[in-house]
Order: sequence, then structure tokens, then C-alpha cells
Amino acid sequence: MARTNNPVSFSGRIGQKTYWIYVSTILAVKIVAVIMVVLEPAWTILRHTDFLMFMLALIIGKRLRDFGYSAFWGWGVLALSSFVIPLFAAIKFGNGEKDFMEAMPASIGLLSFAILVVLVVGVGLKRGDPETNRFGAPESDFRADAQI
Repeated sequence: MARTNNPVSFSGRIGQKTYWIYVSTILAVKIVAVIMVVLEPAWTILRHTDFLMFMLALIIGKRLRDFGYSAFWGWGVLALSSFVIPLFAAIKFGNGEKDFMEAMPASIGLLSFAILVVLVVGVGLKRGDPETNRFGAPESDFRADAQI
């Protein structure tokens, strides 16, 4: 029976090359969405591309499994940088304003972004386990076992 390694599943592993392909795709979609909103402000629906963070979390989790760590470490750091830090900043600096992001110091946003970049790059640069680990076989083994 052929095994597959679905990149958006909650199990399995992915290698560095696949990881960077998916991260680049997510980044490209986000950049295009921002450009489209700037060029055509009526397309504000494209500002709501937060589902891409969920996709990024899945990809980071699978990459962490490639070198033997639980996906929850990546999900925790991603939640910290994307939700927890901005939430605490909103509580501290919001003062009941409707748009607390304008009241928040730029250093808070920069800190969140820096944590996210360190996570994405760090996970992408570390080599995976060459052997089977508790999360499965390396990605190349999945391709070798695939039946056409």
C-alpha cells in the first residue's frame, strides 16, 4: 500500500525543500493580497488572510516532526507571536480605542514579527533526522514507496 505525506495533515513529516516551497507559496499569496488591497481598496476581503497562519502552523509542525520535536512547540511559538503578544499589547495600550493597533508601540509589532521570522527560518534551516523517528519515515522514503 502506498503511503502519502499530505502537507496539510496533522501527522507525518516534510523535508526542507518541501517546507520552503510551502512557506514561499504562503508568503507570495499574502504579498499578492496586500498589493491587491492597496491597488483596489474595495477588495478589503483580501485583508482577511489569517487562515494562512493556520496553514503556516501546519507546515511548521510537520517540519518540527522531521527532526523529532512535537508540533506543539511550533504552534505555541506561533500563537505567542501572532496572538498572545498582540492581545496583551491591546489590553495594555488599547485604552478602549476601537483600533488599538494604532495605539500600540511599533516595538511590539516588531517583536512579534521577529519571533515569527526566527521560527520560520530556524525550522527551515535545521536538517531533519535521516532515519525514521517517532513521527514516521523521512520524506524521501514516502516518494520511494509511492506506487504509480
